[in-house]
Amino acid sequence: EFHRLVGVYRFYLYSNDSTDNYKRVLAPYVRSGIVRLHEWPTTRRGQATHTQCEAYAHCLREYGAQHRYMGFFDVDEFVFPTRNATIAENASAAAAAVAAPRCSASS
Repeated sequence: EFHRLVGVYRFYLYSNDSTDNYKRVLAPYVRSGIVRLHEWPTTRRGQATHTQCEAYAHCLREYGAQHRYMGFFDVDEFVFPTRNATIAENASAAAAAVAAPRCSASS
């Protein structure tokens, strides 16, 4: 709920071998469309399978075009907006501060 309070409206979760009751906890969020859950095992039959970087690449490939900003965090990491009410407002302000000037052919 913390991340929703600071402006995150969609979550793409990649479960890598979790053994807690995450499916029951996430069920209402999955039903409402707030969460998209992917089973992303790190091992299968003792062999390494999916890596964290592959999960990032999959997420960007599948969902990146739907969003202006995406962040990649572990479940125990929290981002606090420091100057604005939401993470997106902070990202927009930061992007505006470093954006390259645009010139048209007529200027």
